[in-house]
Amino acid sequence: MRFTYDVMDRLVEEIGFDGRVQRYRYNAAGELIESDDAGLITQWQHDILGRLVSRTHAVSHNIENTESEITRWEYNLDGQLIAAHHVSEGYPVSVLFERNLSGQINQEQQIVSAPDGSVLWQHRIQHRYDANSALLFTTPDGLPTLHWHTYGPGHL
Repeated sequence: MRFTYDVMDRLVEEIGFDGRVQRYRYNAAGELIESDDAGLITQWQHDILGRLVSRTHAVSHNIENTESEITRWEYNLDGQLIAAHHVSEGYPVSVLFERNLSGQINQEQQIVSAPDGSVLWQHRIQHRYDANSALLFTTPDGLPTLHWHTYGPGHL
């Protein structure tokens, strides 16, 4: 393994034990904007606050058929992640997070849709917390509730 860094101490090149070369480019704010993994180019976009908002890379099914895969992330006004969206083999996939006033995740919902937007599959997980913000229980759809027992400062 060999690593090369720029003058700002950011990783710009990595050569693996197998000889595979990965390169990285950054913008003036020091944010990763492009990665090249042995020819697979990925573009990384950030919002004005520096949060990652999208990742785009080409997916080659064969020499004539190349398309872009895009993953997008969304944040609430407090800067917390509330959604991630991706298209997998033509099917939109989303993960949505509902948060309480303390910013903890109350619910996680995973959704796979058909290309026309109709929901093919979804799964919901709910979380509940005590007054001290310790996780009390987690309930996945169709499964028994998991009860969390903690002691001291939140140790399981």
